[in-house]
Amino acid sequence: VMFFIFFLSSIIRLLVLFFLWTAIYSSATNIDGFNYKEIITYICLGQILNSLYGSFFIEGTIAEKIRDGTISMELIQPLDFHLRRFFEVIGFVIFQGGFVALLTLGISIFFFRIAPPKDYIHLILFIISIFFSILINFSISYTNGLLSFWTTNLWGLVTSKNMIQALFSGLLIPNCFFPGWLQKISDMLPFQSIIYTPVSIYLGKMDYSKMFYMLGIQIFWAVFLWIMTKILWNLAKRQVTIHGG
Repeated sequence: VMFFIFFLSSIIRLLVLFFLWTAIYSSATNIDGFNYKEIITYICLGQILNSLYGSFFIEGTIAEKIRDGTISMELIQPLDFHLRRFFEVIGFVIFQGGFVALLTLGISIFFFRIAPPKDYIHLILFIISIFFSILINFSISYTNGLLSFWTTNLWGLVTSKNMIQALFSGLLIPNCFFPGWLQKISDMLPFQSIIYTPVSIYLGKMDYSKMFYMLGIQIFWAVFLWIMTKILWNLAKRQVTIHGG
């Protein structure tokens, strides 16, 4: 049941964005370098990638382990808590998120006629970029989940994070459409590496120097956030208060 709800919500979001951008482009042929076909391709790929990330549920998993007390067993086991959550996420990405993403891709190809990648080099770099975006998104969600060690009510934090990420990742609108001051804020945050960077690479919206620069930014955030989650975990496990049996 959860799978069908997840899939249905992904398609509804895609349809809403499709009709929205169709209405916007009814009076324009090109906006900030994006023609109509490119913007439709952009939102389709954005929703496909979001389907992968939407399968994480990592914050809820960590919060539940703290509430029911099973975190105590995690702390005494020799398995690394961080890596265990990461491989759980990879499993979700492959089996649940990946399946929804493939279904959404099929719909995008046959119904929305999305554009192919600029060339095979851009396709390869797009796939590499997706890998780093998964690492970045995992670390952001994992960090948010670790805050359950300090607060037992995570709903507000998750909602706020999802709203901020939806805006600055480029899920709703390409970051290059932002006014200058908002683009500067976006450039200082890791979120654009999640959606905007990989999809822009796919569409060929960057020259090679810009592409490799953005990939370098992704690598920086992936490594930096991974290290920060390790540090935060060491701090968080000192705050354990068990609410279960």
